[in-house]
This record gives sequence, structure tokens and C-alpha cells, in this order.
Amino acid sequence: MAVVTASSVGLSPQQLREQLKAGRLREIFPGVYWSGPKQPLFRTRCQAALLWAGPDAVLSGTSAAILHNLDGEWSTQVISLTLPPGQFGEHPEVKVHRTQLVPAAMTQVEGMRCTTVERTVVDLAATTDEENLAIAFESAWRRDPLFTETMRGWLPLREGARGTGRLQAALKDTDRRRRPLRSALEVKLWRFLREHRFPVPEPDYTVFDNQGAMVIDFAYPRRGLALEADGYTAHGGRKEVFDHDARRRSRLAALGYVHLSVTHDQLKNGRAELKLRLRTAFKRHPASRARPLYEEVVDPRVDPDE
Repeated sequence: MAVVTASSVGLSPQQLREQLKAGRLREIFPGVYWSGPKQPLFRTRCQAALLWAGPDAVLSGTSAAILHNLDGEWSTQVISLTLPPGQFGEHPEVKVHRTQLVPAAMTQVEGMRCTTVERTVVDLAATTDEENLAIAFESAWRRDPLFTETMRGWLPLREGARGTGRLQAALKDTDRRRRPLRSALEVKLWRFLREHRFPVPEPDYTVFDNQGAMVIDFAYPRRGLALEADGYTAHGGRKEVFDHDARRRSRLAALGYVHLSVTHDQLKNGRAELKLRLRTAFKRHPASRARPLYEEVVDPRVDPDE
């Protein structure tokens, strides 16, 4: 079902009143209607907001983040729009930001006018918290290896603007790594380690045995610690995933690594306990010689004494 205006479907004022009274149309925004049987979903409301606000309106901020599929916690209750200064646009379900966007800052997503990923992240820097921004930033970087360099080009243009400090902090954090973190949970764990001043780990550290390669989320090779962000959706209760993870932990153990799992719940509700557990692990596993990237795993079918 599409959103419509009375003029777009050729309804007279009287016909419009009849359609609304009969429940065949429902007003979403002033002058914009929906003919679906249920409440319109987020993308439909975005289309309606653009029709209501006019041809210069652009979806931005959290709404653009959702359309670009950027990781983060974004509300769908309010539609975020950018309008040129002085143009009308007030509605309780719409948050309006007024500025004149250059064409390079706009794109089309699912047929809707929207800020680009880069401009969206710039807007988020002024409106969301640092962790949510970091999660969105890493998500954009995973999609585009040149994203960080593009964002460095934005900084001189944003000097003194709200959120510039957060963008600078996000870029500075990327200098510690050669590649983006792979999930929102990894971002939260990385920030937890940095916040509590744990030693800087090796992200996405690859080790090998005679069965192949394994990538450790955050490795401390000199301590023999493998720290992994364990999201529930990655497991899903499937037996084959459970068996794969069990074999993987055994392979890491054979290479001399102690495997430590960190979950969403631990980072949300058990931070003090997690901090203590990691402190204990670091104390019991002091830095020593570097472990090689490859070690031969002995075939259990072969007796080493023969």
C-alpha cells in the first residue's frame, strides 16, 4: 500500500471526507493518507513525512541511519528530517533539523531522499551518545574501506560544529586498528577494554593449526588469552554451531590459548564482575614470549612414543 495525497488520487474534499469516515483512508500527516489495513510501518511513515514536508525535505539523522542499515539503537517513533532554513515543518512525530544541504550530502535510498552515509554519521555525532556513534561508525567502515579517509575530509568543514569532538575521537580510535570491528558487540567490548585501561589487544588476530585458520576477536598473544564477543544470534541454539564452537575452543586450547567469552548481558548488567574476571585473567597470564601464528596440532590417533 502506498501513501497518497488527495490530489494525487483525484479525490474531491467531499470524497476525501467519505473515504476517511469509511476507514478506507487514514491520515498519517496533514494532507497525507494511508490506505493500508494496519498502522503504517516505519518506511511508510518516512515516505509520508517526505510528502508532507515537501520536495526539499531529506530524511536524516536516526531515520537515515535505519535506512542505511547502520548498526546502533535507533528509535522509529519520530522521523528525522532536514529542511532548508525558513521552510515550514512542525509535527509532534517529526524532528526537523534546519540547514541547507549540498547535493553531495544527499542520495536516494529505497526511492526516498536521504542523507548519504557520511553526512548521516556527521549528524549522528551531534545527536547520539558516543557508544552508539562508534557502533554506527564501525558499521559504515565495514561497508566502505575508505570511509575513515572520507570522514577526515569532513572534519575541516565541521570545525566548531556540535559533535565534531566525537567524530575526532572516533577517528582517533580507528588509528589503533587496521580494520573495522565486526559487530556492535565487538565495539562495546573494545570500548569496555579501553575505558578500564586494559592492555590494547590485537583485534581480528588470525592463528593457524593444521586444520586451518581461526580469527580471534581480541587476542593477547603474549599472554595466551583469546577474548571473544559472544552474541546469541551467532549461535541461535543450533547443534552444528554449538559443535563448531566447541571444536574451535579446543583447537585454541591446543595452541595454548585460554578462551574468554563476553556477552551482551555481561557488558550491560555485569560490568563489575566482568572487570574483576578479566583482571584476574591478566594477573594469572602475564605477558611472556610471543606465540607463533602456526603450531602443529598432534594427531590424537598417533602415539608420540612409538
